[in-house]
Amino acid sequence: MNYLINFAVAITLLRIFLTPLICSLIVYHQWMPALWLTGFAALTDFLDGYCARRYQQETEFGKMLDPVADKFFIFFVLAALYYTLGTTIIPSWFMVVFVVKELLLIVGALFLVYRHHGIISPSFISKIITALLMIFMMYVLAIHCSFFQNYLSSISMDYLFQFFAISLGVICVDYGYKIYKLA
Repeated sequence: MNYLINFAVAITLLRIFLTPLICSLIVYHQWMPALWLTGFAALTDFLDGYCARRYQQETEFGKMLDPVADKFFIFFVLAALYYTLGTTIIPSWFMVVFVVKELLLIVGALFLVYRHHGIISPSFISKIITALLMIFMMYVLAIHCSFFQNYLSSISMDYLFQFFAISLGVICVDYGYKIYKLA
């Protein structure tokens, strides 16, 4: 079964379509609905791959769309959090590091497509960091929900951002090495 749009691809598209709604909820300080929808959207990242493998629905379109959906989702939710909460929660330097990393990966992907090598599958490290970024976004949302506020605010955000900045650098080095080997 190699249809362009199948159930697995539809789940990936759902993540893309949920992103503007989540961003709107964040901008209007609707923390609990934003948290639940972000959690659901993050779950779709697991479900689309699981369904594609389990039900033999893997397609080239789906393999290309999934990382695009991840980048779209993470970038815009982080941007909405940054816009809404300002630099008190998400430092500007982190957003710069994140955007530079994404631009490097996009340029690398375009280079590989141009050289007819196709798309590089995400590494295990990249998948883990993507999952951790999604969990982190849920954490930021949760500390703004009055229900969770007293329980979650003890973790220092500075350490989390430093961890992610280093992790994003590792992803760039890993991806750059793969490109170097293929070029």
